[in-house]
Amino acid sequence: MPTYSIFGDRLHSEVTLPELRRVSTNGARWTLRVANIPPASDHADLLGIFEVMPGVNVRLYRLPGGYRLAYDDTGTFDISGDGREILWFQGPDPWVEGARLDIINRVLPLALHAAGFLCLHGSAVCVDQTAIAFLAPSAYGKSTLAVAMADIGARILTDDALAVELQSPVLARPGVHSVRLLDDSARALVGDADRLKAVKAAPLPRRDLRQLPPNEPFITKQMLRGLPAHKLMLKTVPLRAIYLLRPVRADGATVPVQRTALPAVRAALSLVEYAKSGVLLAKSEAAVLLDRAARVANNVPVYVLEVVRDLDRLPDVARRVAEWSR
Repeated sequence: MPTYSIFGDRLHSEVTLPELRRVSTNGARWTLRVANIPPASDHADLLGIFEVMPGVNVRLYRLPGGYRLAYDDTGTFDISGDGREILWFQGPDPWVEGARLDIINRVLPLALHAAGFLCLHGSAVCVDQTAIAFLAPSAYGKSTLAVAMADIGARILTDDALAVELQSPVLARPGVHSVRLLDDSARALVGDADRLKAVKAAPLPRRDLRQLPPNEPFITKQMLRGLPAHKLMLKTVPLRAIYLLRPVRADGATVPVQRTALPAVRAALSLVEYAKSGVLLAKSEAAVLLDRAARVANNVPVYVLEVVRDLDRLPDVARRVAEWSR
């Protein structure tokens, strides 16, 4: 069973995950195994439901011994109460490509939640041995800004999912380093280099690519591979600041970027909004999520970051954010 590095720890997985780095180790925090039919549970409490695409939902249940994520298209994932054991019940017609995305984007973040972490939808870079995070909906430019900062000396900590450890100081864990960029950003930052690989990205938030007719358009992203070691941060570091990205029109903008600090209450609510699987963590889990967000907001400054949507001005944005971080 291969072992992968993710979120500052190790994952044993019976599912091949090419998005993650393989490592040689006998120990792992998580173990992911594949099974056939999920056991029935008479005590499953539905916490939340989310439509991932028209007609396809994911449901989160609280079980006596953990959690269950049930997708209409990729199967069911059971997660133990401590988050360490994960079972994928793949069903009769498994869609492995979709399941890989679900494992990274929602299953492992839920395992982190079970273990006491706060997992956020964002990218992060490391400047001077501390992390700064960029939170935003998809296609707002958080990965683009992270790569631009790496070009001026920062190191990429994670793309799309940030695991926050509630200690003193608050810590940010390394996550996924296979950065995905929209086509225009990839061309501007990297060009047509061999390090880019075109990957299908579901029209946001997602759709079942198996059902697309051959001539139907879909969103394409470029996955940036093979980043050099000096542009990656593979260690857990203190979290210095969190930025909520707000793209603004370039027309009439006199400065490429500006930031506004949020008061603690608004900051905490914003972190809940950007929590991975936050829409599913309802009922009893909502209070847990809000408490963790408040603890982070009370110890880490949260800003609204207004960024001019102009790729030509992106280096100026990156330099200014780096100056604030130092």
